[in-house]
Amino acid sequence: MSFLNRGSILRRRLIRRCIEGSPSFKKLGIGLASSDEINNGNGRTSPSVNRFFDYAVNGFTATGQPDNGFLATDRRHAFKAYGGYSFNKWMGKSHATDVSFFYTALQGTPMTTFVNLVASRIVLSKRGDLGRTPLLTQTDLWLTHRFKIKERVSMAFDFNIFNVFNQNTVISLSTGKYRVTNTIAAIDIDPNYDGHTQTLTNVFNKILSGQIGPQIDGLASGANRSIQGPPLSKTIGRTNPVSSLYGQPNDYQNARNVQFGFRINF
Repeated sequence: MSFLNRGSILRRRLIRRCIEGSPSFKKLGIGLASSDEINNGNGRTSPSVNRFFDYAVNGFTATGQPDNGFLATDRRHAFKAYGGYSFNKWMGKSHATDVSFFYTALQGTPMTTFVNLVASRIVLSKRGDLGRTPLLTQTDLWLTHRFKIKERVSMAFDFNIFNVFNQNTVISLSTGKYRVTNTIAAIDIDPNYDGHTQTLTNVFNKILSGQIGPQIDGLASGANRSIQGPPLSKTIGRTNPVSSLYGQPNDYQNARNVQFGFRINF
């Protein structure tokens, strides 16, 4: 039995025993959804049942090392400020105007080069290899005017501005390195692989043991079989140069947004 099979079986047994032995889960009648569940013969069901995190290679880089590091949601330094004031005397007790602001400053998030590896997306070499996005700051303003119609009935007009200074900070970079493809297929790792008759066990074992260096180089040069295609095809000789978009901004802070609102409270 391979290392991959043993680890998978142990993990499944551990999860099953934790769920079966938990009084809380028994009492609530809930448990973990299985990606192997059958729904009218169609297999994986949604929501939250997909293969984003259940492949053996998830959690490792393409070089077979643990992909330890800061995730793309890491903003370890953050500053937030809020202030507001209510004017409720200048037009009598039946009127009131609330003015407030909210300011946010967040450290940029780590950007990482990813590759598509055997129907999954994993880190190429290490997390954060593209650095961080710039510091993100934003100021929002709220203005609400309220006045009473009757003792228990009042109306309110809202005027909100998000991103008052219309800042346009970069919030994401293009993490696909190559222009033609960023995919290493199973046939690149195991030329004899047949998805109709074989499992990916041998392919996964090669990835986790760091044996796909030639395929990583083949992705960069375009020499991989999945890029060149079958013999005598028109794609023979194709290269896979670094994309001009690699590491460049591909998403920005939302532009200034103004909202108006009207409410009746009773």
